[in-house]
Amino acid sequence: MRFPTIIAFESVNDENPIPTAIAWTLPDGQYKSVLVKPAETWREDIEEHGVAFGRAVEELDDLGENIVDIARELTHDLGDETVYSDQPDEAQACLEKLFETVVQECPWEVTGMPELFGDWQREEYEDVRREEVDALALNLSTAEERLLVDRSMVARHLNPLPNTADWYLDDE
Repeated sequence: MRFPTIIAFESVNDENPIPTAIAWTLPDGQYKSVLVKPAETWREDIEEHGVAFGRAVEELDDLGENIVDIARELTHDLGDETVYSDQPDEAQACLEKLFETVVQECPWEVTGMPELFGDWQREEYEDVRREEVDALALNLSTAEERLLVDRSMVARHLNPLPNTADWYLDDE
């Protein structure tokens, strides 16, 4: 069984999100996390809306990955799997912006995380998520932290891979 594909973004501009960081799971339950080097066409918008999570445009330029490489890597890593996110509308908009910029069609429709826990009521999902945030001592301020919480929830409550119930705390 494959670990579900989960993705999280940091972005600027709530009306037309521009990705500045991305984190996603891999089929074995591990994950990748990158900063996004802004495309030239995004610069004005990023500068107008300020920095995301304290990251200046210069930091994204220096440490970010090229969007062509990110699009290629996402396509390779995510394949044709269903993609889940705690913020599906933002994730969908960011994926579409990324792929539109590299002149490709976005190959995924993002589904909300609660869909993974089909028989849970929304309130139960939110309660368990808060417990995971507390247990991991994270504050959900970055894409990576949000992904770690979602990944932990899946490992603890769905156990998609053998012997994965506790690895989420051991690999960092």
